[in-house]
Amino acid sequence: MNGPSPIRTAFNRAHAYDQQAMIQAQIAEKLALGLAQVPPKEKLYGLELGCGTGFLSRLWLERLPHTHLLLSDIAPAMVLRTQANLQSYPQNTLKFAVMDAEAPCLNTAFDLIAASMVFQWFHHPAASVANLLNLLAPSGRLLFATLGPDTFQEWRSLCENHQIPCGLHHYPGADFWFDLATKQKMSLELSEEHIPETYPSTLDFLKRLKAIGAETPAPNHQPAPAGKLRRLLVPPGGIPTPLTVTHHVFFGTFINHRKTGKP
Repeated sequence: MNGPSPIRTAFNRAHAYDQQAMIQAQIAEKLALGLAQVPPKEKLYGLELGCGTGFLSRLWLERLPHTHLLLSDIAPAMVLRTQANLQSYPQNTLKFAVMDAEAPCLNTAFDLIAASMVFQWFHHPAASVANLLNLLAPSGRLLFATLGPDTFQEWRSLCENHQIPCGLHHYPGADFWFDLATKQKMSLELSEEHIPETYPSTLDFLKRLKAIGAETPAPNHQPAPAGKLRRLLVPPGGIPTPLTVTHHVFFGTFINHRKTGKP
């Protein structure tokens, strides 16, 4: 990305991420189940995209301790916190990098790439994921968890009812991922879950997004006028109403069946 990135800025200041990102930790645990399917190898070369504070990183190193692992994130503060959180693990096989996953600038072939809750931030998901798939060694795998189109449908409906823009990004459906696998001549294992989370109020929901660095709206989003937003956030009588929102999550594994080169 050229110039300051709103996403980088938001995650840099997400100081309470470890305490607030419960759903993200839960998703990382589910994604880590796919590590058990990785074929054993004496020396495994791995790349984690969007390492955050190390939710998936710790599980990866516990289950595949022989990995030579490059951990990366677009936010420098996140990389530093992951580095601090992994001090108890052997350091001779770990490397850290501040890196935009849409522009990785790498020429290494990786046996395993993993990205938990990263792809939903991509501006050009098809091209960017295809570039990442080109980094896989033969028989290599890319494990990912990302948001699907039903995510936060409750918030979208609430905004529509109050006639204000919701700022949600567009999240592609299952067909997008299977089409990408076909074009890249790779197989894809894909599952999905709808994970609900309840907040004491709509305002608490928005505060949580900010606390974990996930408040960056879709490009060209025009914020609602303060008066309209206030009417949404402060219900009649001033008594907060609980809000349940759904995370629609795809869990996928691309497997590289190419011998060499691009498709």
